[in-house]
Amino acid sequence: MAKEMKEQFLEDAQGQLVPIAAVKPIDLKRHEAVTSIMADTFKERDRLVEFKKSIWLRVQDFLAESAKDSGARKFGGPKGNVTLTSFDGRFKVMVAVNDTVQFNEKLQVAKQLIDKCIAT
Repeated sequence: MAKEMKEQFLEDAQGQLVPIAAVKPIDLKRHEAVTSIMADTFKERDRLVEFKKSIWLRVQDFLAESAKDSGARKFGGPKGNVTLTSFDGRFKVMVAVNDTVQFNEKLQVAKQLIDKCIAT
């Protein structure tokens, strides 16, 4: 029953359920087009994530083999950046590791505590 009810409504940008009968046909078509495009976009994103993981593993395998052959411990710059070039020089594979800062839940808790102090 909940599914049937949900099919009779669309959620708007404010999170309110709007009866489908009250939505203009052009707005329904736009919604369908956008959600369809986004579904394809998410599939493509997931495919690219897997492709990047595959490349990363292949580069790491090559570096491990090369290190074993040469006796080196580590390849790449200070951040682990590596460039591999084909023998003929036509192709380059560049692995660049970004410096990213990730905030975990502790930052959110701290923010809430600070906001609480400011509010009182």
